[in-house]
Amino acid sequence: GEIEGKWAKNGLPLPPPQEQLNDRQSLSVTCMVQGFNPPQFFVRWLRNGESLPQTHSVTSSAMAESPENESFVAYSVLRVGAEEWGAGNIYTCVVGHEALEFQVWGHECN
Repeated sequence: GEIEGKWAKNGLPLPPPQEQLNDRQSLSVTCMVQGFNPPQFFVRWLRNGESLPQTHSVTSSAMAESPENESFVAYSVLRVGAEEWGAGNIYTCVVGHEALEFQVWGHECN
């Protein structure tokens, strides 16, 4: 499978852990978002450019990175079946925030 992330500043899509790849059941793809303020944001997941239902993922609330609440961090976890992951699908994490400019990051997972 392959993952691609779209975010505005410090976002990072993470592939499933090796233990899950070995298990071949259900996999977790995580999208980390860091360094944003104000704390309002949204995350959408795409498979091959098509939007996935929000029921396929769980997204955290924004959490302060420091006691001063100057920047925030959040994450979203997408559950993917092992067959879907191994079928060459491209998963994209799209993060929206009012202060961020969109960039594209891609990572191929073996």
